[in-house]
Parts: sequence; structure tokens; C-alpha cells
Amino acid sequence: MKRYWTHALGALTAVGGLAILGPACAHDDSSFFLNAVLAPPQGSANSGCVFTSDPTQPRLSTGVLDVDLVQGGNGDYTAWFLAGNQLITEGNTEQLQTETSRIIIQGAVVTVTLADGTKIPGGTGSYTAPSSGEIDPSAGETPGYSAVSFEIVDPATVTALKNQLPPFNDEWIVSEVKAFGTTIGGDHVESNTFQFPIRVCRGCLILWATDTTMEPQPNCLGTFETTPMLPSICYLGQDVGGVPCTACTSEDPFCLCPGFKKTAANCGTTPACCP
Repeated sequence: MKRYWTHALGALTAVGGLAILGPACAHDDSSFFLNAVLAPPQGSANSGCVFTSDPTQPRLSTGVLDVDLVQGGNGDYTAWFLAGNQLITEGNTEQLQTETSRIIIQGAVVTVTLADGTKIPGGTGSYTAPSSGEIDPSAGETPGYSAVSFEIVDPATVTALKNQLPPFNDEWIVSEVKAFGTTIGGDHVESNTFQFPIRVCRGCLILWATDTTMEPQPNCLGTFETTPMLPSICYLGQDVGGVPCTACTSEDPFCLCPGFKKTAANCGTTPACCP
């Protein structure tokens, strides 16, 4: 994944220029802020998973990441945030004064750790996630809002978590996200640091066959009581469960027989579980 270090250099330049430029380059967490992680829209199969700037829409207090299922999709955890702008409007057509308080989002600095704050073995740790978007200035006391997405768990960290997590076990991680950008007036802005807990699992969002006469259990070898249908999801393996195991067997053998010990003896009795 390409990393963008120019932001870090720009931040150092901004710090070095504080004595000259004063508050123009200082960030204010209350002016540009990340308000919430948005929940997948209801009926997203028809709406195309469109996240809006409506501040009353459903939001997530925690996330769920199935590291086996997600690798059949984007391979990461992408979160949509409701971002706010409390800078006041500067534009004035009567005085020929242009608007300078609109915020142009450029990306976020992301740090992913275990729940206790320690580094995930083999994980990336911290990285810059590029993004784009804009937020209008506030209207009176009402902030301007916009929906913006960031990759808050990268594929390398997903792979590291998968390698250390046994089937059907779970653990908690925390993704810390600090967005950055510029105003149209040229000022660098940074948001508050948003902490988002995510429950990581292997197989918890997958729907397994209901026929229990076939071993090992669970598996995707049996039949289903009803024909499984994909739920309305925006990102495979993320937050929304009930995905039929048949939807991921081609990407990951885990979806066929999770946790099955592939020894010569076992594969002789259940060869379908040893692709």
C-alpha cells in the first residue's frame, strides 16, 4: 500500500512556521471533527451503500471484522465517518469576499493497536490513509457535515490478525483516526483523534450449513434449510453477518471447513475439506 509521507513533512513545516504565521497553521480539534462512524444504510442492496451527511442517520459504537470473510472482499476495514466543520462562513457576495472556510479532506493518520494499546504482532502499526471530500462551513450554530471514508485497518494488519487468531475466537482492537486537510483559504486543519473499537473474529459473520449429519462441524458441505441469500452489506466481512459460506469458498478454504485439521488421515475421510 502506498504511503503518503508528504503530509508528515508538511506538518513539520507547519510547526516550524508557527512563530511567523501564528494561529493560521494551528489545528483546532473543535473546528474540524470526526463525529461518528456511520452504520451501513438499510436497504443498501438497492441504495448502492450511499452514506450521506445527515447527522441523524444510524451510527456504530463498535465494529466487527471477520478476517477470513473480509479477504474475499476488499481485504481491509473501511469506515465511513460523519465529519463536521464548525468554522464560520467567510463568504460575502456584497463585499466581494470569497468563501475560505470550506474544508478539503486529504486523508487521515491511522494507528491500530490491540485493546490494551500494545502493537499487533506483524501489523503495520501507524500509516497514512489517503481520502478525499469536502465539508461546508457552519450555518450559524449548526456545523456543516459530510460523509468521508478512511481505511482504518489495512490489509497487512488483517493478515497479521488472521495468522494469530484461532477459528471462532475473537479479540478486540482499537483504531485511532486523526483526519487532516486544508481550508480553501490555505490553512492546514486536523481533527480530533477518534478511537473506534473493533471486535476481530474468524468465521463469526459466516452462515454455515444447517445439515449436521456431515462431519466435521461446522462446514459448508451440507444443505441449508432455506436457500441462503446475501444480506444487504456494503463491505464483505465487515459489521454485517449472515453471509452464506458458499459465497467465499472459492477465495478461502476456511469457508468450506473452518478449523479442520488437514492431515492425511482426515483428508482421506473428508477429502472435500482438503482442497
